[in-house]
Amino acid sequence: MEIQPNQKAGGINPAVVQRSGLRRQDPPREEESFAGSTAVRRALEEAPDVRVEMIQRARNLVGDPTYPPRETIQRLSHLLAMRLPADG
Repeated sequence: MEIQPNQKAGGINPAVVQRSGLRRQDPPREEESFAGSTAVRRALEEAPDVRVEMIQRARNLVGDPTYPPRETIQRLSHLLAMRLPADG
């Protein structure tokens, strides 16, 4: 692939930017950028470290000889086969 720069395109004219109403945005103030962090921190602190129901589900699936379903395995194998290199 060859990239050809557009030599006719000029830079941005500051006068045009000023007339169009586009202005450089100041970076957000610290108190604005972290306004929701208190709620997020509280939610993380209240979340359990271990989700017992998910551990039990995983244990059940590991012990199930029909998991994952045969159709899922076949679809995955087809996807993997399509990604094999042609000369491999």
